Amino acid sequence: MMQHTGGCMCGAVRFKITGEPSRVTICHCTWCQRRTGTAFGAEAVFKLDRVRIADDALKVYRHISDESGSWLDQYFCPECGTNISLILEARPDIRTIAGGTFDDP
Repeated sequence: MMQHTGGCMCGAVRFKITGEPSRVTICHCTWCQRRTGTAFGAEAVFKLDRVRIADDALKVYRHISDESGSWLDQYFCPECGTNISLILEARPDIRTIAGGTFDDP
């Protein structure tokens, strides 16, 4: 089975993923534009149990939508601030991984 690896800019956070993503998402909502500093966010979506990240290596910011009241957790490196992944209240069984964090994007 295919393995994907990646991590943050400074190397403090590393991840390993088994298998292919269920999809790749491009989101251009205002929140994704603001969190990435670009016109959109690009994430690969995986089942939570396929992603291995040392959770204690990550910091988390919980964003609560002004419109829906739903939350999403943004995980990032506590050292360099690299955005690593998201988990959404609506789909807690999946984890998105920021496209630019893969060793071989």
